[in-house]
Amino acid sequence: MKSLAALLVLGLLAIVQAQTKSIDVKGTLLCGTTGANDVKVHLLRNNTEEATDILDDRVTTASGMFHIEANTDSLSVNQTELLPALRFYHNCDEDIKKAKGFRTFSLNIPADYITIGRKARKTYDVGTLNLQVIMPKEKRVKALPEPKNGEVV
Repeated sequence: MKSLAALLVLGLLAIVQAQTKSIDVKGTLLCGTTGANDVKVHLLRNNTEEATDILDDRVTTASGMFHIEANTDSLSVNQTELLPALRFYHNCDEDIKKAKGFRTFSLNIPADYITIGRKARKTYDVGTLNLQVIMPKEKRVKALPEPKNGEVV
């Protein structure tokens, strides 16, 4: 009887772990006093360099605004755990003709904003960020990683 109860508990834990999780994030990016247009924004399942961790990708508007959301519905059961982050790719304050690649940095998203279900019930607002600032752990990459759907943003 005890082994049946333990098996039932383990089964329930596996179901809970495999639930679809979702995340919704918005914000505004500036380059100085103007909106940072055409900044590439990736929403990541985990803060890694792996292209397979890209849940969704967007490009900022002319005013620098972005809104990005995704869920784990299309991922395999062993990939439904989220430690979400945003990664930005930009050329703020750089001569586009001389720039070799993109400046890039990541921001982790608080776990409080991960919700169960296909549609996020909370939106994390990163506020307004000025990309002239050199962010902690900022680096330069020569090319953008390809999102999982194969389309380059």
